[in-house]
Amino acid sequence: MIELYLIVILLAMLPVVEALGAITIGILVFHLNPVVVFVLAFVFNSLVYLPILVFLDRFYPHIKQFSIIKRIVEGARHKGHKQVEKYGYFGLTLFLALPVPLSGTWTGTLIAWLLGLNKKKAFLAVMVGVFTACLTATLLAVYVPELLRQLSGFI
Repeated sequence: MIELYLIVILLAMLPVVEALGAITIGILVFHLNPVVVFVLAFVFNSLVYLPILVFLDRFYPHIKQFSIIKRIVEGARHKGHKQVEKYGYFGLTLFLALPVPLSGTWTGTLIAWLLGLNKKKAFLAVMVGVFTACLTATLLAVYVPELLRQLSGFI
């Protein structure tokens, strides 16, 4: 049983899978305790924020010498500036709160870095958004299968 929780932890820390995939697999595939899966997925997904940010800050100066990379990053920052002015940190939170693929801590941190957002404010925005998505994913994983079982009795 402990091995399955370790898998949930590892999945939560991976890009693309992130917390939402870990929650779905932990609850629907492994049949683990939803509360424990929620906490583990959220906490361990959150832990990747700082390492990603440090990596991006340290790695970018070495690769920005490639004009295509510099154009992509600078273009995203220029275009994103209007969105930040319009929606602010709430926009980042709202985007991450949607329980859809590719909207977790990895993506939120990358967006915050690309847009040059304040690191502390961005961290709060990312955590609130990811928490909301994790809560929604957990509730869906717990209640939708039961609802479908109930509805199948009527068909």
